Amino acid sequence: METPVISGNRCYSIAEISRISGLTESTIRYYEQEGLLTSVPRDNSGHRTFQSHHLYALALIRCLKDTGMGIRDIARFMRLSAQGDETLPQRSEIMRKQRETLLLKREEIDRYIEMIDHKLWFYETAQQVGSENVAKLRCQHPRPLYFKPTPDQ
Repeated sequence: METPVISGNRCYSIAEISRISGLTESTIRYYEQEGLLTSVPRDNSGHRTFQSHHLYALALIRCLKDTGMGIRDIARFMRLSAQGDETLPQRSEIMRKQRETLLLKREEIDRYIEMIDHKLWFYETAQQVGSENVAKLRCQHPRPLYFKPTPDQ
């Protein structure tokens, strides 16, 4: 798939924005309706006309949504963005919190990967020795890796 060239002053139809962003037209309309995507002008026929800054906004919206931020919080963030420089501290704090949430999620995912790696090792060992029972004797694991550690661990 060819990467589209985005021009700063060109107008795009909703179909073009959908194709470029990978979002459905109905999702784009929903984001506008919910206040996530603002200032979308209409042409003389009433059709939405998007510009490059809308694509950047959609990329940010998608990032925030895909990383677990709710629609209301994204809408709040986008409203703050529209207010300009005076909201930089609030927006920085929102991004800081989102980053921290992602770092915690990364730790959780790393624990899951560790557990899956352990199970792969276990199954490979069991296959080599010809029995799961023998492999269990070699398996010394202090705690189930998929549980979050408790404070006393």
